[in-house]
Amino acid sequence: MNPYEPFSMSFKENFKQQLRQSILMQLGLVNVAVYIFIRMLIMILQLFNIPGETVMSCIAMPAEWHTLLLRPWTIITYMLMHNGASHLFMNLLCLIWFGRYFLESFSQRQLITLYTIGGIVGGAFFALAYNVFPYFAPQLSTASLVGASGAITAIMVAAAVKQPNRPVGIFLLGQIKLAYVAGAMVLFSTMSILGSNAGGEFCHLGGALAGLLFALYLQHLEHKPKRPKKEDTRQENNQQYHYVKSDLGSETVETEDCDQDLDEILNKIKRSGYNSLTSEEKQQLFKSNK
Repeated sequence: MNPYEPFSMSFKENFKQQLRQSILMQLGLVNVAVYIFIRMLIMILQLFNIPGETVMSCIAMPAEWHTLLLRPWTIITYMLMHNGASHLFMNLLCLIWFGRYFLESFSQRQLITLYTIGGIVGGAFFALAYNVFPYFAPQLSTASLVGASGAITAIMVAAAVKQPNRPVGIFLLGQIKLAYVAGAMVLFSTMSILGSNAGGEFCHLGGALAGLLFALYLQHLEHKPKRPKKEDTRQENNQQYHYVKSDLGSETVETEDCDQDLDEILNKIKRSGYNSLTSEEKQQLFKSNK
């Protein structure tokens, strides 16, 4: 028997359980699997003298509107591919780091929703900037976008809006508030829109806007007064019905009082006879007998 078998089995079971429960691990595994698959495919094609750009052009999001309209799926696929192993590693590190803070206030379904929305809005910002600003006109026909940084920036900003004072450990800097970390990253992207990674910086800004609006919208829903549902209306009707019954209940109380008075009259007859009753007591006895 292999002495390491129980350990390996427990590790596999723990990994499978964590994978089923953690949306962050699932997203990370999808990004890693897509990256490895595309890299292997490009390598195989290059062995047959087929350029790898053929594959990348089907996945990366182009900046030019006409090309983008011919490849609309790239606004989703671009966020599943990365330029290199270091690019992939940094994005996965940020996803796990800020994703944990996000899940402290939001659900896993909201994370995958914002991940998708942030990526789409980030891609839209990238295409819009390259088509609107004349500065990028010389690069318009060749510019393309890959990477999940726009989606991850949306998650980071939403977490910062929800927990602005959440302490975050930064190497060599100590504990810094999450709002300051998110603000610094957004400021850095804003200051770098004319750099070599201008498309990526615009994508970050679009993701940041998506995360901000997403968090503010959910906060608005939390503080918005809820309208009464049909069940609440039924409860109100039931309360009115109980009110009517309470009136009937008062009549029951009055009947019980009358019974007590009748018992006293009967006891008085036993003690002193019928003639000892007053006219009112005789009338009450007559009503009860009737």
